[in-house]
Amino acid sequence: MKTITPEESRRLISEGGSQTHEQRMNVAQDRLRELVTFAKERSPYFKKAYGGIKENYRLADLPITTKSGLMENYEEWVTDPEIKLSELRNYLSDIKNIAELYLNRYTAITTSGTTGEPMPMVRDSYRNTIHGSLIETRLFRGLNPKDINPAVVKTASVITASGFVSSYSSALRMKHRLGEFSDNFEIFSLLTPIDELVERLNAHDPKLLTGYPSVLTVLAKEKLRGALKIEPRVIASSAEALSVKMFENLRQAFNCPVLNNYCSTEGGEIAMSCPYGHLHINEDWVLIEPVDDDGRPVKQGEWSSAVLMTDLTNYVQPIIRYHVNDCVRIIEQPCECGSNLPIIEISGRMGDALCFNEKIVAFLVLYCFLTEVCALLKWQLIQTAANTLEVRFTEADGADRTSVGAEVAEALKTSLKKYGCGDVDIVISDEDFIKAKGGKVPYVIQGSRT
Repeated sequence: MKTITPEESRRLISEGGSQTHEQRMNVAQDRLRELVTFAKERSPYFKKAYGGIKENYRLADLPITTKSGLMENYEEWVTDPEIKLSELRNYLSDIKNIAELYLNRYTAITTSGTTGEPMPMVRDSYRNTIHGSLIETRLFRGLNPKDINPAVVKTASVITASGFVSSYSSALRMKHRLGEFSDNFEIFSLLTPIDELVERLNAHDPKLLTGYPSVLTVLAKEKLRGALKIEPRVIASSAEALSVKMFENLRQAFNCPVLNNYCSTEGGEIAMSCPYGHLHINEDWVLIEPVDDDGRPVKQGEWSSAVLMTDLTNYVQPIIRYHVNDCVRIIEQPCECGSNLPIIEISGRMGDALCFNEKIVAFLVLYCFLTEVCALLKWQLIQTAANTLEVRFTEADGADRTSVGAEVAEALKTSLKKYGCGDVDIVISDEDFIKAKGGKVPYVIQGSRT
């Protein structure tokens, strides 16, 4: 496998930031060809997929890959024949393994599972070093290094606190590496009842606050109403879309720099925010293709139905033209920050937040409430009144719809009450899903819509 030092990766990333778009695309093309050649030689899956690809290919000539297709061919997809899916799943079944490398050379995580079965991902030091340097060099630029160092300042991470999901496993590894300073770093479950979460954050008093945008937005409201007393010096968000409105709300509430990292477990650090809240694509390391429902490229500045992403650093599990259901658009405009890296805008990935009895509930909290309902295939939540939540869903093949509906209602009613929302009426509906513009189905809708 490839190797790189932190110093070399930082040098290459710094060079890329000062290049023109054309220069970066030339570098990216060279990296793509190296990755494709490696994948074709080491991965039986890609050897077969690229069998008919001519020598002078373009990115668009390569076949599109999907999560389901890669999962069906997992051990043929990976380039290290020692990686076995059953053994990897066994490793990921015990969180104690977080302190040990898989096969003594890989970090291992899983996707969140918000779009189906979680997919195990392994990462080598080459990939981890480059993406770590991207965060250090581009996301953290201009900040006081002490303000983002958990060994120096107290840090709080409000995330999904279970399993090997990327955010949680990364936080646990960070806490483990801190050693004698590990008490500086506290991980808070986003499922913690909001009043308790506010109380615990006040007690910890973090100067660096990290989490998902929808959850951080709820905390911003708690800050503005005076319940949350913390005064962070930096806020860092990732995983979900952070809208301009959410960005401004966080800045208003906490009066500190707000960082945003558009990333995915599969594709890594795709784009990073500047001080003005714009997301700049790391186009020299991650290729992004906005496409329509038929996989065709959309015009510059138009919203896509999906994205094809290529991570030019992943040689263990090559992610090449990987289909993701994110709606984005790439715009050409000068940025006040001075960076000429292209700007990407992301439509909300999930849906609205809801509010019951003055308690705001973020999408990811609602999602976690429903994860234990195994036969729930697809769902949509619609707040139709101040204290009423309508559920539309499809059940797995062979499941009894009435039983699944009852389980969903009980899970939501119990979890919302525990979260501090009081008694919420749950209405199970047989109506079709409500679709947003472009035909997408939002998971969560605030207010009655037809």
